[in-house]
Amino acid sequence: MAGIIARVLSTLRVTRDGVSRLEVKADPGGGANVTPDHFGPAGDDSAPLPADFLGGIPVQGTGRFVASGYVDSRNPGIALGGEVRRYGRDAAGTIVSSVHLFRDGSIELSSVLGASGLTLGADGSVTGFNAAGSFALDASGNFNVNGAVITAAGEVIDAGGIVLGTHVHSAGTYLGDADPVSPAPLGGGLSGLPQ
Repeated sequence: MAGIIARVLSTLRVTRDGVSRLEVKADPGGGANVTPDHFGPAGDDSAPLPADFLGGIPVQGTGRFVASGYVDSRNPGIALGGEVRRYGRDAAGTIVSSVHLFRDGSIELSSVLGASGLTLGADGSVTGFNAAGSFALDASGNFNVNGAVITAAGEVIDAGGIVLGTHVHSAGTYLGDADPVSPAPLGGGLSGLPQ
């Protein structure tokens, strides 16, 4: 008995013989539709979408097949040899999130809808962004958030380049005055206000 290639029509989660399964209804392009069980790696909970194509192999039982793999007919692959890329799609098949393990040792996570991403560099660096800002932790331990830096030694440098731990203000300026704001006197009401 030969294997099949069929276009996915629908999927349904079922329990048969006490085992939860993903059943896939597919059209092999001639004759009756087939309904093979889905088989994938343990720990991988992924379901195909209608219009994906499945590869099916025959198993015990008359006319029984299992789906052993799928092809996304809408989105071309971009992973190079040795890389792993997983992505989530909306009901229309549009990619909305992804995890890409690159062959240089880096990992990239992204959310298209959230306009955000996170990259773990092969050198130990970590970078991330969303619509409101970004951060970077370089391989040396320096942390940058929207231009402000905390060095690996704990020194803080603001986005304007001012080192906060050693920055001083000249006398006569608000922050340079010894006592820029006097507290209100106790017991007699607030200074300057009607009693």
